[in-house]
Amino acid sequence: MKKMEKKRKKEENKEKNRLKNQQETKEKKSLKNQQGEEAQEGGEQGEEQAQEPTGNKGEEKAQEPTGQDQAIDTETRKIPARTSRNKIPHRFKDYILNT
Repeated sequence: MKKMEKKRKKEENKEKNRLKNQQETKEKKSLKNQQGEEAQEGGEQGEEQAQEPTGNKGEEKAQEPTGQDQAIDTETRKIPARTSRNKIPHRFKDYILNT
């Protein structure tokens, strides 16, 4: 009896988790679509602004990377350029690529 109850609960939990994951993926996709549309609108505005002449052409400063850019840089630096994913032993792949 207990085994049957455990199996039933397990199956119910699997179904709940599956539905929850589907909902989350739908939300993520909709957010990405919204952000993509906003980026396109921002790009159109940027083109309009680029046509206007600027006063300080000689004194352009290099933009400092934002926090997000820095995080991406540190992630890419951890894997050397020469290292091929195929050459990493299978048992270490997840550890090396995710750290």
